[in-house]
Amino acid sequence: MPQAEEKRNSILFPALNLVFWTLVYSLGRHPDAPWGDGLGYALAVESGWDLATNANSHFLYLNLHHLLYCIFGLSDALSLLGWASVFWAVLSLFGVYLIGNEWKGKKAGLLSMNLLASSFPFWRHASIPEVYTMELCIWVFLVCFLFRWLREGKVRDLFSFFLIHALGLLVHVHLILIFPSFLVIFFHSKNWPKKVLLVYLIPMLVVFWSVWVLKTNTFSQVFFDSIQDQMLTFHWADKWYGPFFAVFVILFMFPAGFLFGAVSLWKTKKWTGLSVDNKALLLLGLPVFAFACLFPDPGIYVFLLPVFLLLSLYVGSLSHPIFPVVYSISGILVFQILFFFTTREVFAAAAPKETLQKQEIKGGPGFLFLPWARGNVASILDKMETLPINYFPENDRWNVNQAVLWKKNHAIKKN
Repeated sequence: MPQAEEKRNSILFPALNLVFWTLVYSLGRHPDAPWGDGLGYALAVESGWDLATNANSHFLYLNLHHLLYCIFGLSDALSLLGWASVFWAVLSLFGVYLIGNEWKGKKAGLLSMNLLASSFPFWRHASIPEVYTMELCIWVFLVCFLFRWLREGKVRDLFSFFLIHALGLLVHVHLILIFPSFLVIFFHSKNWPKKVLLVYLIPMLVVFWSVWVLKTNTFSQVFFDSIQDQMLTFHWADKWYGPFFAVFVILFMFPAGFLFGAVSLWKTKKWTGLSVDNKALLLLGLPVFAFACLFPDPGIYVFLLPVFLLLSLYVGSLSHPIFPVVYSISGILVFQILFFFTTREVFAAAAPKETLQKQEIKGGPGFLFLPWARGNVASILDKMETLPINYFPENDRWNVNQAVLWKKNHAIKKN
């Protein structure tokens, strides 16, 4: 009986924790669409099957949600994508708990889950219609199967890793950054069946069909064609600045994780002697970090999301023997909330007037600091109705034009 009760309690607390974050993301979910690509995705989902596959179209993301849109006979793809973000976010957190629990135990899993759940980039994208929570969910289960394979050497875990990665490339081409890491990891271990690589025929055939048969885009467009010029035209000063800015973004947007990690390293003195699992985390994170360094812009945190995932797992594994789990989770939440509110007020007081006016279009300083989307982040649809198009900066006109098209399409549907 005591064992059954202990087992029940070990399941109950993680389950309640997941329910809590589900409520947070659900209640904070944006009612329609903030500034970003969400409105464009919703229009694509409503317009039909998207047979292009490139860095902007996200073949599996759009077509999976279009299938759901058709099955349930929905009239509003924005709501579907918003709730889908909540679903993918909670599934990601569940996966993080599984990894931490199997790797270092329940405490580590809970700490890792809450560090990621409360971090700005993850929370932000769990609350809006975007592709990044689904992409991160792919990363979570890739790490899960990689760790299992490293520990147990089972072929089914290796096959699951490759299959999920092959399908993930059709969710977001950003997942191509895993290739350098797993080439090192897997080819270092000679005894694995190379036939599992046949799963990559799936994305290759989709790209071939899209580019050479349907001609919906070119081959260069499959790989971030829209940002290649930006990558190639940076000055050397920008390229040196990139890594330092990326580190700043990580520390600024992952403050509780940095605090827990620093204290844990100081107490345990674990500065050297990385385990195989730690080395695997490092290898997975380095290409992602390097790619993000090419874009010294506040928006790079979306490219750094997998790094936040890996940091959450590492800090959770390091901190679990030191901090009591209930007090730690409470401390994470209190610290993050105070940090978000404090930084917002400091920014509002210190930022130049032009910067504040620019952010006002998107909802004010809260847009940059508080992940809560409902009532905190401006709606494109609402702003488009109250402000003339020429009021918006040139780089925001695309969002406004999407809002005009959305209003027009839905007015036709109503009539």
